[in-house]
Amino acid sequence: MPQNGGQASGTITFEDSATILAVVAVTGNVATLTVGSFAVGVHSISAVYSGDANFLGSTSTPLVQIVSKAPTTTTLASSNALVDSGRAITLTISVSSPMVTPTGRVQVLDGTTVLAQLTLKAGAARYSTRALPAGSNSITAVYLGTPITAVARRLRWTNSSWREAS
Repeated sequence: MPQNGGQASGTITFEDSATILAVVAVTGNVATLTVGSFAVGVHSISAVYSGDANFLGSTSTPLVQIVSKAPTTTTLASSNALVDSGRAITLTISVSSPMVTPTGRVQVLDGTTVLAQLTLKAGAARYSTRALPAGSNSITAVYLGTPITAVARRLRWTNSSWREAS
């Protein structure tokens, strides 16, 4: 409720630094913005109230939102741990995260030699080859990463303060 009573009307312009995220109508002295995702980095979110016939416009103190890359786990499985030279072997690479399904690319290496660079589909990729040399091979998979965004966050600007919306 506004300090002097009454119902505020007008709009709140939500901004991320100089970028306008949305313009939302004030209803019941509240404006809510749901953000599906932010890019990785530091965001300075402000709410700019337009004012109305009874209330002057104002700008909030910025809410600093830090978005980090989501944690990932990469696993590598082989169709066969022992294979004769020249025979096909299929490697399955899976990249998972508790927050999102990872996208982007993975590298398959034998020691430090890059065997392949693959694009993930639904968090997985497959690599088949007959070209592994005889003997012991140290096969690894490295997720190259992407700027994975954070999960949705719902923010509410109420009575001159930020709150997590339910």
